Amino acid sequence: MEQIFIAWGRNKDLAIKVAEKLKEKGYNPIVGGDEKNPKEKDYYLGKEVLNQIKKASKAIILAQQLRPNLMFEFGILFERLNPASIFIFLIGIKRSKFFTEASDLAGIRCFEVPTDKKDIEERANFIVEKFVENLVPTIIDPESLFSKWDDWKNKFNSIKKGGVKESQVVLNQVILHSLQPAYYFGEINFLKDFVSKLELDSSLKTIIQSACEYYMLTELPDSRPELGKLLLLKEHLDNPISIESTIKNWLELVRNDFLGLVYRRMSESTMEDEQKINYLEESKNAFKNSIRYLEEIPEKRACWHLWKGYIYRNLGRTYCELNNREKGLEFLKESQIHRKKAYSAFKALNVSDIVLNQIFLEIKIVDLDIMRYSTEELELKKQKLTEIIEALKFQGKLIVRPLILWNKVIVLAKDVAEREANLQGIYRDLKQIENHIRKLKGGS
Repeated sequence: MEQIFIAWGRNKDLAIKVAEKLKEKGYNPIVGGDEKNPKEKDYYLGKEVLNQIKKASKAIILAQQLRPNLMFEFGILFERLNPASIFIFLIGIKRSKFFTEASDLAGIRCFEVPTDKKDIEERANFIVEKFVENLVPTIIDPESLFSKWDDWKNKFNSIKKGGVKESQVVLNQVILHSLQPAYYFGEINFLKDFVSKLELDSSLKTIIQSACEYYMLTELPDSRPELGKLLLLKEHLDNPISIESTIKNWLELVRNDFLGLVYRRMSESTMEDEQKINYLEESKNAFKNSIRYLEEIPEKRACWHLWKGYIYRNLGRTYCELNNREKGLEFLKESQIHRKKAYSAFKALNVSDIVLNQIFLEIKIVDLDIMRYSTEELELKKQKLTEIIEALKFQGKLIVRPLILWNKVIVLAKDVAEREANLQGIYRDLKQIENHIRKLKGGS
């Protein structure tokens, strides 16, 4: 939960009352504290207060007397926070006098507490009402992380070094929506390391780190993660999110999707038919929950279609493995529709070919899924595989990173081709493409 720092000058009782009322409304306030060790003071402020300011993403300044240490706090907060995250409340001071004294802080939100509000209770009510009323939620466009990934990565490095401070609300959204671009740009290790060094809401941190860990465990198409590692991931992903926030639906769809993926992998790790079916049923339920949260999100743009493509493919394959191929194929075909919509939407946004080429491969992966589970005639399968090979030959000349998706396409195509004697020629073509792709060494 984001923290709100309350700075005060000769009015600590008011600061405590404001903090109490903010807590009642679900916020996490920090009243600027007195130093436990006065020897650790650095000019006007000690380490304790500096650490409190460092953790805060918003600030309330209760300006009754413009003492030097209060003005020093103004300066540090103004340097670290977005101006829209700072709220100044003047008590017995006119705006004109304040901005004469603190002209360098002009432009941030400033309110005069009415003179008829004499007691602490009335003043605290006014301050909290104005604070809540003027909070402007910042909504990050998930697609912008694809088009500006290098810029965001540079900003992440600055945040990690302490050079840049970002609002907790913004940071939570950016971290959540970084999962997709980090995967496509081959930056999962970077994202996992960055998140490990941040003070984030525990639910968000656990979900993103678990998703990164899943990607790392299943990097190769023939990966068989140890059951113990999968059980640990399941434990991390098994708890519903308790917080209320603007990203709760996004968080829950991601949590449930990866929980479903973990259960699917667990089904592959057991030789007992009953246990395998139980794991697949749990997987199916998690994917269905993920879809439920996805449908609650109003902005149905490129990233929304991308997630729906993921989840529908996962659900489709799970239904097929539970011997409900008719329903499974319906979901796979829907997955195809949404992946194509995501491709078109990202192409219109001039997103990097690195992303577009991999979404193209994901479309082909679903083609192969449908062939694998369908009862189509051999000649039709042969025709479709030939089309995929021609597309792969062309796409193989373009930039793709990482090679994980190439490997998945090849493995799936070989699986389909290897089953039928009449498709051995296609199988040999696939092997040639595979050798060519391996020479790319990650795309260049």
